[in-house]
Amino acid sequence: MHYIWGKQSASKARATILWRYYSVTNLLKVLRGGNLYFASAKEFEDQYEGSMRVVPSDLAGFPAGGTAEDLNSFFGNARHNYKVSCWHMAKNENALMWQAYAGSGKGAALCTTLDRLLYAIKPYRLGQGPLNDVFWCGQVQYLDLTKGKVPPNCAPPVGVVKRFFYKHNAFEAENEFRLLADLHYYAKALGDPAPPEKGILVNVDLFKLVDALLIGPDISPEDTLELKKAAASAGLSDRLRESSLHQRPRFL
Repeated sequence: MHYIWGKQSASKARATILWRYYSVTNLLKVLRGGNLYFASAKEFEDQYEGSMRVVPSDLAGFPAGGTAEDLNSFFGNARHNYKVSCWHMAKNENALMWQAYAGSGKGAALCTTLDRLLYAIKPYRLGQGPLNDVFWCGQVQYLDLTKGKVPPNCAPPVGVVKRFFYKHNAFEAENEFRLLADLHYYAKALGDPAPPEKGILVNVDLFKLVDALLIGPDISPEDTLELKKAAASAGLSDRLRESSLHQRPRFL
């Protein structure tokens, strides 16, 4: 594992709480398959993923055509070489995250810590190619990309990879920590399979990964039963929790 901003201390890694909010269908895939989906950077709804800056299309003097346009297209299309797993950093569950990523509370959430997450990730191999150390991790930094730009590739701490650890500040509420698999190795090495256009499945040790599984506040009884069965099969029944938003309010 490579650390984009430098390795955190063991105590800080244990104290960094991470959340991933899922639909029931997708969390069942995790529990039954023992893997995490790393999406291609081109798959996100966020069109700015991996961009260096945000500019109006009619910006006076902005380079267009020829080499500049070709390079912009190249970097945009090459984003499929970078696969990302996104996590929300927070001490507690978040109502907005339930709404945005877990079917308005009809899903579930996986809670872990940074040290658990990094310890649970298993080595990755693309096809029959060589087993490479492809993983990077770090907290996303948010910039106003309408006023500034991501530091150039030649600047520390690392080249092209670091652009995926910066995002436009319109997404700052996500408070994101991410893992990234850099598969450009496979794009260049003779005989290796090419990186897929879409995401990849990375094997994990679920027992090490999962600190808690929160059942969503508006999940159906049928989906709750399926999650309980899958958690039991994975040996994680003791880590099931009910969302605090499922509890009843009192007004006196």
